[in-house]
Amino acid sequence: VGLVGIGLFVVPRLMRAITKLQRPETTLVSSVGICFAGALLAQTFGYSVALGAFLAGSLVAESGEGKEIEHLVQPVRDLFGAVFFVSVGMLIDPALIREHWAAIAVLTGVVVVGKILSVSLGAFFTGNGTRTSVQAGLSLSQIGEFSFIIAGLG
Repeated sequence: VGLVGIGLFVVPRLMRAITKLQRPETTLVSSVGICFAGALLAQTFGYSVALGAFLAGSLVAESGEGKEIEHLVQPVRDLFGAVFFVSVGMLIDPALIREHWAAIAVLTGVVVVGKILSVSLGAFFTGNGTRTSVQAGLSLSQIGEFSFIIAGLG
């Protein structure tokens, strides 16, 4: 509450002042720094780092300069995405996969089929057609990269 409350008054004004300088490097470093500061602040108070970064990023986007900042941050985002997926891949132990392949296959099947069915049925019951419901279920069948973070915390 404090981060959002104070941040709604401070961060957007700060970002508007920084973008008025017409220095893309300064805008990039400031916006990424605010996100890191939000993540550190959230961790200090015992919350998820991802939650702090999300809230800080939302506050930066609230400044009205979201399109410009998004354009500047995109290469950094791609770099962090690559580092994230490489680090997750390095955590995989092939010997454990070989040892527990049956359980992994069953769990993966249950999650993927369960998401397809639940999303498809939910969309169908809310009044969408069969084709649209199945398309929605198939498009959302993946688990997502955020689940890696949640699984790691678990």
